[in-house]
Amino acid sequence: MFERPWVAYCAAAVLVAACGSNGSNDTQAGTDGGEGGGTGTSGATTIATSGATASATSQGSASASGTSASTGSSGGQTSSTDSGTGTTAGSGGTAGTGGGSQGTGGGSATGGGTATGGTTGGIVCTKVDVVFAVDNSGSMQQEIAAMQGPVFDALPDQLLMVGNGIDEFHLGVKNACPKPGYLHDTGDGGPCNFSTGKNWMSSDSPNLDAEYACVMELTDAGYMGMNDQCVDAGDLKDDDEQPAQTAARVVSPPAVDQQNAGFLQDDALLFVVAMTDEDEELIDDMGNPLTPQEVADRIIAAKGVVDNVVFLGIGGASNCNGPYGSANDAVNLQAITQIFVDADRGLFWDLCQGDLETAFAQAIEIVDQACFDIVPQ
Repeated sequence: MFERPWVAYCAAAVLVAACGSNGSNDTQAGTDGGEGGGTGTSGATTIATSGATASATSQGSASASGTSASTGSSGGQTSSTDSGTGTTAGSGGTAGTGGGSQGTGGGSATGGGTATGGTTGGIVCTKVDVVFAVDNSGSMQQEIAAMQGPVFDALPDQLLMVGNGIDEFHLGVKNACPKPGYLHDTGDGGPCNFSTGKNWMSSDSPNLDAEYACVMELTDAGYMGMNDQCVDAGDLKDDDEQPAQTAARVVSPPAVDQQNAGFLQDDALLFVVAMTDEDEELIDDMGNPLTPQEVADRIIAAKGVVDNVVFLGIGGASNCNGPYGSANDAVNLQAITQIFVDADRGLFWDLCQGDLETAFAQAIEIVDQACFDIVPQ
């Protein structure tokens, strides 16, 4: 592990994609209206991302012999149509950078037009709240080692580079027992002494690497040494195999207002990582069944709309022996994740293929795209 200067910046790459898939690299949105009114749209779309668009429209006062409209797409295809006699658009605006979904600061096109990014009028996120809910059973040690090493070696810098470069992220870690839903401040070796003075970490911490290494030594007594209340027997069998339900508890009352107070930031994206080598046990505290939609809704409620949540589900896509050992077919976790995938806010990663670094690389792409479409709270 190594120390990093925790400062926000935007660079050319966020592992696989940085600061958005840049629609303007393929075609210009609203490029030079030419002779007449021009409207351009750049709609770069990444798998399981928002697919939001940027547009620029300009209006001029001069007359010309014809009008033309051009539309650009992220695929690099353009078309133009000429008709009649109209007025020129002046020089067309450019939608700017950011996955084709964001004009720079909402940018403006010459001739009186404006460029609008995403669905929020040019708002870009500046904060991200990250929850890791990780099964800490004995069979998960190789996955946890990957989370401690290769994944986290790159993750903080990648997070700080999403959007136009965010100001800060919060990071909370919990095992997969939702009872209680308190983020951990203690590792197997003892208290982690986060610089925040809370049970969650901040990218501003000068000791983030050490804090994370401490808390990822997962224990069943991770909040101030308090023992979990999962039973793992009878009707409550595998109630400690509930990473998605655990994440929902972390960001829901009463925990989010009390023990986890301050973790969720206003107008921040929520990035949830739920990982198990078994499957999500869909039961409540009393052993009553839950549906995937109920679990997803509890997570979404923390941010009001699904647009402000990105969900990475990590589990087996089948029963297998993979690079990290055995994994069960995580049917329930896949169903929960699919709800977010359908909203362009989710990714399911198959533990059977290993390579968690790539899982997080692809998830960060989704976080980046979502950052340009954040809905103000």
